[in-house]
Amino acid sequence: MNDQPFYAAWAEHYDDVFPVGPKAGFVAGRFPAAARLLDLGCATGGLAFALAERGFEVCGVDLDAALVARAQQRLRGEPTPGLSFSRGDMLALPSPPSPFHGVLCLGNTLVHLLDRQQRIATLRSMAGQVGVGGGLLVQIVNYDRVLEQAVEQLPLIDNSAVRFERRYVQLSPAGLRFEARLLVKATGRVLSVAQPLFPLTRGALHDELLQAGWEPRAWFGGYGGAPLGPESFGCMVHATRAG
Repeated sequence: MNDQPFYAAWAEHYDDVFPVGPKAGFVAGRFPAAARLLDLGCATGGLAFALAERGFEVCGVDLDAALVARAQQRLRGEPTPGLSFSRGDMLALPSPPSPFHGVLCLGNTLVHLLDRQQRIATLRSMAGQVGVGGGLLVQIVNYDRVLEQAVEQLPLIDNSAVRFERRYVQLSPAGLRFEARLLVKATGRVLSVAQPLFPLTRGALHDELLQAGWEPRAWFGGYGGAPLGPESFGCMVHATRAG
């Protein structure tokens, strides 16, 4: 496995693997028009740019320097009012100059935090980024399904640019190892990465949100807006900050 940071190993191909798709429309429908949003785990900024086109202000933050550099490079080529990107750690969020209307934590980002108390502290820090009634969107994999069905293989992503294979190994309620293999079709280059993740179930996420000062409002199975069900691939929650 590649010993570079998880996504830095193939940052230049990130958008080929994870296009924005319907994500921007789903997010836009959960916040007021022209809202100020904090996008944690913004990656190369694709969602932030799509939201900016819809009139939102977005502050994108990611821990991975290579991903942030690509977002900043695009911003230099496409100057966009109200859009910014910086490298930062969701474990150590600074106080904002003024509250955001909402926080986004998408792309299975939260489960990179393996410790429960660490996740609660981070969710509480997210609550500190918004005013009372401010919103939060969290998206992870539906780990209830993964654990109950012992899912080892995730759906293949295969397009004209890349072939992306993903699997879970050492799967248990206490943790798992996510392994991925990326084939770049233009060059034949193969990149492999691995990352430990925590299989956070809906019930556990619900409890952690409550402890961190959030009130879960609605659960979804994907960006199409369907309710979360036993066979949903994704697990998404829209929460608001408690008073």
